[in-house]
Amino acid sequence: MPLTFNLKNTFFYLLLLFAFNINANNLGNCDFSTGKYLDELSSLDSINSIEININNYRKWTTNTLEAFISRNSSITSEYKKRFLGTVSVNYDFGKCIHDAKIRLHGDWKDHINFEEGGLLNQSVDVSLLNGSIANIIKFKLLLPATRRYENEIILTSMLRLLDFLSPRTSLVNVIINGVDSQMLFQEKTAKELLESMNRREGPLFEGDERFLFNNYRIQTSDTSHLDLENISLAKITNDNWASSNDATSVMALDSFSILQEAYMKYGRDFEDNYVLDWKILSLDNKKFIDKWAAYEILLFSTNSFHALRPHNRKFYFNALENGVEPIYFDGNPRDINTQWLRYIPSFHFYPYLESRHFSELLEQIRLITPKKLTKSTEGNNFKLTLKESEIILEKTIEKIIRLHEMHKKFLLNLENDKLDSFEKISPLENFQNNVRSSIPNSYIVKVQNGHMNHDEKKLLASICRIDNKGCDEQLLDFSMVGKLLERKKFLNIDYDSPLFIEPPKITRDPIISKSFLDGLINIEMTATAGAFFSEEKGELYINLNNINDWIIIRESNLENTSIILESNLVNAEKNNIGSRMNSFGVTGCLTFYNARFKATKIKANGQFSICEDVINIVGSDGIINNLEILNASADGLDVDFSNIEITKLSVFNAKNDCSDFSKGIYKIESAIFKNCGDKGVSVGEQSTFNASLIEIINSNVGISSKDSSKTYIDSLNAEDSQKCAEAFQKKQEFFGAILKISSLNCINQLYFDKNSILEIL
Repeated sequence: MPLTFNLKNTFFYLLLLFAFNINANNLGNCDFSTGKYLDELSSLDSINSIEININNYRKWTTNTLEAFISRNSSITSEYKKRFLGTVSVNYDFGKCIHDAKIRLHGDWKDHINFEEGGLLNQSVDVSLLNGSIANIIKFKLLLPATRRYENEIILTSMLRLLDFLSPRTSLVNVIINGVDSQMLFQEKTAKELLESMNRREGPLFEGDERFLFNNYRIQTSDTSHLDLENISLAKITNDNWASSNDATSVMALDSFSILQEAYMKYGRDFEDNYVLDWKILSLDNKKFIDKWAAYEILLFSTNSFHALRPHNRKFYFNALENGVEPIYFDGNPRDINTQWLRYIPSFHFYPYLESRHFSELLEQIRLITPKKLTKSTEGNNFKLTLKESEIILEKTIEKIIRLHEMHKKFLLNLENDKLDSFEKISPLENFQNNVRSSIPNSYIVKVQNGHMNHDEKKLLASICRIDNKGCDEQLLDFSMVGKLLERKKFLNIDYDSPLFIEPPKITRDPIISKSFLDGLINIEMTATAGAFFSEEKGELYINLNNINDWIIIRESNLENTSIILESNLVNAEKNNIGSRMNSFGVTGCLTFYNARFKATKIKANGQFSICEDVINIVGSDGIINNLEILNASADGLDVDFSNIEITKLSVFNAKNDCSDFSKGIYKIESAIFKNCGDKGVSVGEQSTFNASLIEIINSNVGISSKDSSKTYIDSLNAEDSQKCAEAFQKKQEFFGAILKISSLNCINQLYFDKNSILEIL
């Protein structure tokens, strides 16, 4: 018989018998247990000060001085070498010390300053090697004057409230090599930013500045830093992610082609302006056109249009939504608390801008109360008063209304303000001509359409001289795609002149769409999958007919609906899963995306499929009465970014985790998990998880709470589990975890690390 622990006062005795300390290299060195301060550590408000010390202080100082006195007007890449150092963060409740890589940051020399007494101070770019600050690993510390810090904090907060990807920003006390000052803390564009705003990790891009700001050898004191803007396209910034497997490589190439096309059109039609074609960026997706319209109207109304210069822009490709999203960066916002408009956009460059875009943005901003805006600004050194927030919101609304009136006048005079209608050469041809005239010895890389070999993990590519003097055929390994899209390097081949990449076109399998109940239920799926809805029974039947089949139910109301997923695959060959997601961003056989549940029932059989998850629920909320999953080749249930209650949950026969809950709020009444290859229940990434009764039979781990999660179980029965329960930190960007169990029925060990709390109450 398994032992039952229901201990109120003998917790430490239990730990002595059954607990082992898990050590990890990514925890960071804190003089307190991070699990005790999860809420405080996730907020920039808790930071008292940050101290940075460069290991090789003398070499760092020499490098900074040389950058400052160099003849170039900008800080060129040769001065942005990384130095090792330590970053100490002081809180009211203790201190954390992190190892880090640090380099100079900034295009212009205003990022280097001599403080009073001749002390040197500078903007820096920091990457922590262990631990995190407010769940952030990569960030910048900026001299406040370079970013108009009050406006930057306000604008980034407002953008996040409106669900635009925007970095967390705060004013903090900083000491760098003994120099004490206040600096602007701003997170960098990385997966932590995406996940903090409920997006999955995916392709990240920015304008490619390798030919700008004195970074290219043909530039002289007589040339402008933007002379080569018409051949400066985009590059990927998370190249390691892009090269991780064939699915991410294809997704990166696919989304990269969208941006290349948009930048080439800019070089032909909009040079020296603030325009990128929304239709290209959105893949003609109305939802994304609306998002781009709202974003750009807001930046113009807050005098932050500096962020719209193509070389300043950053992007995220949202695979589940199938479009490119903007990421705010370096808007240089001015006078956002006044009615002054610094720049009026040329509306004839915005053919997809509609009157309703202004009205819809106004509705969204009016939902932001002064209290909400004030609360959203993080940090101890700068806080808005309610009155200041009220004025900022009022003036922003006034300026949007003024821009709207100007747009109305433009529409009235549209016939007299048309763009030239003469036929133009294609953006690609125009780009090639510009490259020939600027850098005639360069090369164009062409990734061949449709020539993809997933088994050998190869793509066929050509490297052609821009002067049409021949091409070399090469095989591009998927693992090299990131390096190609970021550094513009091809394998180990060294070319004397730069490589440019022609927009690749990757052929993907077709998908089909279906709608039921007058659009209440919307489905996308592979062409070989099947879907049928019985209005009489309120049942949706879904069939997997191919091992690569998948289905998404998106933006759907599933109240009083039963969903039955069946696998028609009999003795199909199960290949090893090569990627967590496919090139469409899908991990589940059946994915619920932005769905609403109420009295919903789901039954799924993943027999012989090769999906990462049989059921994946993303960005959804509501109550599921009954959820049953059988036969998963990896995870049974995976829930992300959601607020879900499940009355009865059962998962049987999963090769990996039976259930996985991330970044959300979850409540389970009763659950049974049987034959789980790894964990019965995995709770992670800042989730709050409550369960009344959980029964687990045959698993590696009964329940796992990790990475800043809080898990509370009334009763846990774990039979034939090698570990009853564990609480620990796995990922660098998070902290310890909390796991509290009122009644535990299990004979094996409990595991926890130094930063986590595990209690049997």
